[in-house]
Amino acid sequence: MCTLNEIAVEQIKGLVNKGDVLTAWRQAQEVLDTVKKMEMELRKKLVADHFQESKAGANKADVTGGELVYTKKFTTSVDEELFDRVSAEADIAGVDIGLLFKVKHSLDNKRYKTLSDDQRAIVDQMLVTKESAPVLEFRARVID
Repeated sequence: MCTLNEIAVEQIKGLVNKGDVLTAWRQAQEVLDTVKKMEMELRKKLVADHFQESKAGANKADVTGGELVYTKKFTTSVDEELFDRVSAEADIAGVDIGLLFKVKHSLDNKRYKTLSDDQRAIVDQMLVTKESAPVLEFRARVID
C-alpha cells in the first residue's frame, strides 16, 4: 500500500518525466501548502489533547507506540515605541539596558547603493553575502 507522500511524489515525478516541470512545481507547491496547514492543525490538536497542564520546556506524554514530546517555547520581542520611554525609567532603577538588549545590525540597501565605489569597498569588508533560496511565483496570463 502506498503512502500519500509516495502517491504525490510519483505523480509529480511523472509530470517532470514528461517535461512539464512548471506544472509539477505548481502541484508540488499546492501539496506543500495544504500539508503544511494540515500538519499545524494536527500539531495544535495533539498539544490540546495531550498537554493541558504543560510548562515551558519539554513536556512528555505516553501515546500508542511511544512517547510524544512537546517543547513549549515563548518568543519575546521589544515594543519599539515603548523602548525609549521605559529604558529611561529602567536606567533610573539601575538596569543596564546596554547589557540587557542586543543590537542586530542590518544593511540599509537603499543607502548602501548611494555610496561611492571607494566607500562601498570599505563597507564590503564587513558584509557577508549569500544567495537566498530562489523566490518563484506563477502568474497566469489573462486571455481576453
